[in-house]
Amino acid sequence: MKQYKVGFLCGFFDPLHDGHIDIMQQAKEMCERLIVAVGTDDFMMQRKHHGTILSYEQRAEIVSAIRYVDQVVPEIDLDKVKAYHQYHFDLMIAGADHLSEPIYQEAKKNWKN
Repeated sequence: MKQYKVGFLCGFFDPLHDGHIDIMQQAKEMCERLIVAVGTDDFMMQRKHHGTILSYEQRAEIVSAIRYVDQVVPEIDLDKVKAYHQYHFDLMIAGADHLSEPIYQEAKKNWKN
C-alpha cells in the first residue's frame, strides 16, 4: 500500500521535459492515483502573459499518455481549495520552482501535506 491515496500535480507542461516526467514518477511511487491538472490556454495567458507552444488539448493528450498519470484534468485557476474539494487529493505536488509562490505557501500553512 502506498503512502497517499490521491496525488495532485499542476503544471502547464509547455513544453513537457524530463523534470516533469521525474516528478510524475516520484509522485506515482507515493500515491495510489495521480491526477495531473494541465493549465488551459487561457490560464497560461493569464499567468505567464504569453501563449502556448502546444494547445491545451495537445498537452493534455501528451500528459495522459504518460504511464504514471491516472487522470488529466484542466487547471483553470489557482484555487487549490476548490481543486481539493473537487478531486479529494491527500497530497498536492509542486515543482521546486513553484514552492515560493504565495498559493503554495498558503496551502502549506493550512494543510498537513
